[in-house]
Amino acid sequence: MRAFVARPMVLLAISAALSSAQTPVRSRAGGAPSTNGTVSGAVYDSLSQQPLIGAVVQLVDERADNFIRTGTTDSLGRYRLDDVPNGRYMLGFVHPMLDSLGLEPPIREVFVENGRTVRADLATPSPARMRRAICGRRTTTESRSDSGGVVVGVVRDARTRNAAAGTAVTAEWMELSVAPTGISRRVRRATTTTAESGWYALCDVPSPGVLSLVTGKGTDSTDRLVMQLSASGFLRRDLYVASVTVGSAGVRRGDGRLFGKVTSADDGRAVPGAVVSVMNGLGTRANDRGEFVLSDVPAGSRMLDVRAVGFSPDRRAVDVIDGVAPVQVVLSTLKAVLDTVRVRSERLAVRHLSGFSERKRAGGMGRFLTADDIARRDLTVMSDLFRTIPGTRLQPGGEGQPQIMIRGTLDEWCEPAYYVDGRNMGELSLEALDGWLRPKDVAGIEVYPGAATPPQFSLGLAGTSCGSIVIWTK
Repeated sequence: MRAFVARPMVLLAISAALSSAQTPVRSRAGGAPSTNGTVSGAVYDSLSQQPLIGAVVQLVDERADNFIRTGTTDSLGRYRLDDVPNGRYMLGFVHPMLDSLGLEPPIREVFVENGRTVRADLATPSPARMRRAICGRRTTTESRSDSGGVVVGVVRDARTRNAAAGTAVTAEWMELSVAPTGISRRVRRATTTTAESGWYALCDVPSPGVLSLVTGKGTDSTDRLVMQLSASGFLRRDLYVASVTVGSAGVRRGDGRLFGKVTSADDGRAVPGAVVSVMNGLGTRANDRGEFVLSDVPAGSRMLDVRAVGFSPDRRAVDVIDGVAPVQVVLSTLKAVLDTVRVRSERLAVRHLSGFSERKRAGGMGRFLTADDIARRDLTVMSDLFRTIPGTRLQPGGEGQPQIMIRGTLDEWCEPAYYVDGRNMGELSLEALDGWLRPKDVAGIEVYPGAATPPQFSLGLAGTSCGSIVIWTK
């Protein structure tokens, strides 16, 4: 892993004292005021491809000491600098994001003539340029599997916001290898330690791809955050660490609070009753307006889980810190739901079990239980069955109700997707499973970790980081 040290920011060759007064407008010979122009434009964030809000834009005339025009971009990334005399200028901007990345923004030359308005747009360096600046150029000796992605950010204490120096940051991801003997998997890992400023950089992570990110030092830590790295190959993620108290039944507690609202992607309406919880922590339900408040949760960077009947679940990384904006969760409706009328067909059951047997014979990475395997356990409820399957366990979930957890792609414990007779069930509580099915009604069970999940039992890239439980009925 290539070490990286953040470079000090160069403020566009301007004195750090931005509070100095701007010089008066220069005049023509004879004392008549000149006709001055305007420099305007927008500043863009090349990483997110969005306008950069709050950037300080500066215009400097190198020939005139102390001549500076300064402005700040608005909510659309726009700026405007008025009363600029004719001449040649250097234009640039500063922003906390660039400061944390340790990069100098590009500076462009601007000419103002005849008092005209000049359009001059600015942007942060491209993802490729940032990667080269942080990780250096790749060589031919590097592994061909390295896609060249980079994750950067700053680790801070969740309560004081102070930089957390000397903290280990680890990224993990699943690598699948296909060979004549079958499919094998291994967890790859990249680790670094934060600098005095809390800065960290992890190079050569998969892009695009799903990875987990975790950091900690002593008793302060984050959850194992599941992140999506886009094709740009660059992800900036600040992390907040705090201590966690583990209470009875393994439920984690803290003094943090998180606010938010859950709405539907179809019509924007509230989703009342949605179950909201943090990983291995307390949960709550959204009210009639879709609003929720999570109290007594651990501070720091955590994984939030939101589920509602008829919707695809949403799992995302959030920061439980003072002053954070409310979390806006938009749930997508399921394209397929269980039919109201349950029809039994011997031909359909045979076809289902044929696919089950084919996947079992193929020696995939899932775990398979036949009807005979289940009968030998001599159990009466489904929840007891999942206590006996390697790679699964029961633990308290939202509102203290037990839920089934499986080992995901990155060896974390997470809640899977559920399929019954090939249909995605969305949110399926353990209570509903026990009341609906009995072990003697089950013809087979397949349990898949995330990356090993067959496409027909996967919710897509964002949903495969955990995995699926597939149940076939008799």
